[in-house]
Amino acid sequence: MTRRLAALLAGGLLFVLPLPASAARPAAPAGPAAPAAPAATCVAAQVDQRAAGVRSTFPVLQLATGLNEPDDVQVTGDVILVGQLGNGRIARLGVPTAVGGFDLLPAVVPTVEGLVRIGTTQFAANQGADRIVTVNGATVTTFLQLRPVSGREGVDGIGAVGNTLVVPDSPRGRVLFVGLDGRIQRTVTGFARPTNAWPLPTGAVLVADENGGTIVRINANGTTTTLLRGVRLPDDVVTDADGAIFSDSLGSDTVFRVAGGTATVLASAFGQPQGLGPDTAGNLIVTEEDRGRVDALVRFFKLQPAVTTNPVVAGTQSVCVNLDRAPGFTAAVTIDAGTGYTVTAQPGTGSSGAIHPTGCTGVCTVQVRVHSGARTDAVWLRVRVM
Repeated sequence: MTRRLAALLAGGLLFVLPLPASAARPAAPAGPAAPAAPAATCVAAQVDQRAAGVRSTFPVLQLATGLNEPDDVQVTGDVILVGQLGNGRIARLGVPTAVGGFDLLPAVVPTVEGLVRIGTTQFAANQGADRIVTVNGATVTTFLQLRPVSGREGVDGIGAVGNTLVVPDSPRGRVLFVGLDGRIQRTVTGFARPTNAWPLPTGAVLVADENGGTIVRINANGTTTTLLRGVRLPDDVVTDADGAIFSDSLGSDTVFRVAGGTATVLASAFGQPQGLGPDTAGNLIVTEEDRGRVDALVRFFKLQPAVTTNPVVAGTQSVCVNLDRAPGFTAAVTIDAGTGYTVTAQPGTGSSGAIHPTGCTGVCTVQVRVHSGARTDAVWLRVRVM
């Protein structure tokens, strides 16, 4: 949704989401005792950059800034794709060519919104032309042309259930289930303006009905169940690996959890939180359209983003590996063995470990991966080894 439409509609839907005095804390599984802390002389290659202006009892990290109206996100493993509504470029985080920031896919999709990948095919929503396209390198091809409605914004977020594309036909208030042959298999009606589709393991789909102010589940048999009412312009809805449901509100600039028909705010004072996606550690990736940022709301643990200055590592010096923890998360975090470095200290139940680069001199780029139980995270670090 554009900022103009959000501003026009925000006043018409009532939903007060007060920031709780004590936000829900993640469970903290028991872990082994922390190994030795890293040497005080380890070289800093990361930055603990908090998302300025956001209010939360959880850490909210700034992963990237300088984007042009970042909107919907797609998180696939370690890689985050972000559609930039302002310039039609798809930004990419979590790759070695974008240490400490983002790079761009070559394709241009004007007014790009939703993103989803099925197999090897990357789909994107082109809101201005009200169509779904495929993106292959610099080539953009129309996959499904919808019927625009005068005076209404076109298609927004998209999703997938298996090999079926789920397309909220936003201006017409319906959700389409589309096969890879482009044929519509099912149509579910009764929405005001559906803007997002998120699959569940049961074959059901969660939908944010922006103008209707509701979070709705389309059941596998095509019936619908309303999970939450009275939201001020919900734009996205997602789940984490445990099945917990999260959404955002453009009307109140919040991100919240949905459970039992109620909303619990996790963070507030975002600058139009348009995109939402869970990462492999169970944190929430959030885009802020007005501030041009991509953030991480840390619900468990998150490696701090890299700096872009190629810090110098001399002799036997190690490189610090730092992470942020959510309040109450005390489980051990372990640096995995990887290519191009040896582990010299583990974070354990602390927030700092260390590695030593190997097999490289000059500018060296390595991906450091950590885990805590089934939760994982990774960061690309770049240093100059002397």
